[in-house]
Amino acid sequence: MNKDAEGRWKVGRPESNWKCGSKTIGEESAPAEEALALYERGKYEEALSLFQAAVAEKTPSDSRARASPTAIAATYVNLGTTLSSLGRLDEAAESFQHALVLYEQIGDRASTAITLNNLGSVYKNQGDYAKAFEIYEKSLAISEQVFGPEHPDSAATMNNLGAVYAAQGDLPGARELFERSLGVTERIFGSNHPRTAMALSNLASVYSSMGDLNRALETYERALAVLRNVLGPEHPTTNAVERNAKLLRDKRG
Repeated sequence: MNKDAEGRWKVGRPESNWKCGSKTIGEESAPAEEALALYERGKYEEALSLFQAAVAEKTPSDSRARASPTAIAATYVNLGTTLSSLGRLDEAAESFQHALVLYEQIGDRASTAITLNNLGSVYKNQGDYAKAFEIYEKSLAISEQVFGPEHPDSAATMNNLGAVYAAQGDLPGARELFERSLGVTERIFGSNHPRTAMALSNLASVYSSMGDLNRALETYERALAVLRNVLGPEHPTTNAVERNAKLLRDKRG
């Protein structure tokens, strides 16, 4: 839901804003449970109203009636994710920050790392690469400490940090992170998996931007072979990467 590449893929622009798998939209109880279902169906405005109501319900003025910090933080994460999907990025950042305060207070480092990754994606989408860089670096450091470097969430944040390097023009830095992310992703999911294909596509985009067109095209072809096999030749993601590869073939001549 947070891919920069939704319908706008170009050679030289890697897919960014991979979501950490452990807690993007967290578990909820009613009424926010209904909001989760609405969110998953793409009904973001309706989900937003219910998440806002859930925050109010969990944080009454009477502190004795407040929900647990973990429950409140989870709803703030869900609220922030929904706001982000609606393009209301300032509000999304504020919601993720509320969650971070709570997670840090209770010492939940795993959720802190994941929420930092989400916040970094908001800053990246706002074009504030300095803040995004700082937040992603912090997220990656905690993620590698908590989950280890060989974990999907660590790989996701490596990818996102690499996208910031690329956006700032640091192509060697982006390449290093995308290569690391690809290695971890392939070891976890195997070579025939959509996430591996997307990691390959990101790396290909950087090779292209660095002028290594032959290597870029070879890497795009590897990604396409996986996507055609796993998602099929008519899938939108397959078609998007195919367009990138075609642009590169035309550019190479």
